[in-house]
Parts: sequence; structure tokens; C-alpha cells
Amino acid sequence: MTNDRRIADTKEKLRKALTELLLAEPMDNISIRMIAEKAGVNRSTFYAHYTCQRDLIDEMEEELLSHLPVFSSSSPDDIAKTFTAFMSYVKENRDIVKVLMTDGVDNSFGERLIKVIMDRYNEFTPFDDEDLARMSYVFCINGIVGIVRDWINSGCSCPVEKIASFSIEMAFRASGIGMVIRKRR
Repeated sequence: MTNDRRIADTKEKLRKALTELLLAEPMDNISIRMIAEKAGVNRSTFYAHYTCQRDLIDEMEEELLSHLPVFSSSSPDDIAKTFTAFMSYVKENRDIVKVLMTDGVDNSFGERLIKVIMDRYNEFTPFDDEDLARMSYVFCINGIVGIVRDWINSGCSCPVEKIASFSIEMAFRASGIGMVIRKRR
């Protein structure tokens, strides 16, 4: 096993340990000692890779965000297809997404996660008024973050295609995009 592989394995153990701890405890109650013990490593091993819990969380967020599906075009159909792939990815990584979207961990992560998808929707908004466009965007982001949180908390019981389709439809309706799409057809 190479040194790089050992480092990757150690970091994975630390990510998994922190995720498991965050599912049971608030962030303020989790010490580096607890993370190291759960991961089966020494505290010095933790410090060899991170200076604090926040560094590990930041790396987990960046890792998750770097693997999000990429749009191949700006069409509404592509947004829907990409959002379905996105929701599949969320489901596969639901424990990590759940802990990262927890209020005590990072209040902005859910918004950053959904923003990747929703940035494309601005191309379709029918609002000439900048304030209305911004409010529509904020409404959609917060609505979808709420839907994702609820879906994860319910164990992702609703099928991916159904939750993705519903989320996009609601976002399109709220922003007036649905009317634009129907006119184009």
C-alpha cells in the first residue's frame, strides 16, 4: 500500500468517524479525541492532516461539492435530468449531507449545495425586475433546501425521480419559469 493510499484511508476513517459522531452529537460536544478514537487513530494522526474539526468539515464539504453532477446544457430538461442525478448523489451520501446541513455544523452548506443547481435557473427567469428575480431565487433555494432536508430526515423514502421532479417543478412554478417552458413547447 502506498503512502498516498494510507493517507486517503486515514482521512476517510476520520470523515466517517466525524459523520457518525455528528449524527448523534452536536458539533460543540465533539472533541478531536472523540474523532480520533472513533476512527481508530491517534490524536497526532488527526493533527497531521487537520488543525481542528472545522478543517475536516471544510474538506468534507469540498469533496462533496466537487462530485456534484455537471450540466451539459442550459435547457430546462437538462436541469431536470441533472437535478435527478444530483438527488441520487445526495441519497448515496445522505449521512454526510445530513450532518453538513445541520444548523450547528454549517448554516450555509445547504444553500451552497443547491446553489450549484439553481444558478442555471437564472437563465430562464422571466423577471425584468432585479428584486423580484432575487426574491424568487432566494425562495427557490430555501424551498429546495427544506425539501432536501426533509427527504433526508425521512430516510430518502420518496423515490429520487419523484423528489427531483417535484423540486424542479416547484422551483419552476415559483419563479415563473414553468410558464416560459410551456410557451416554448
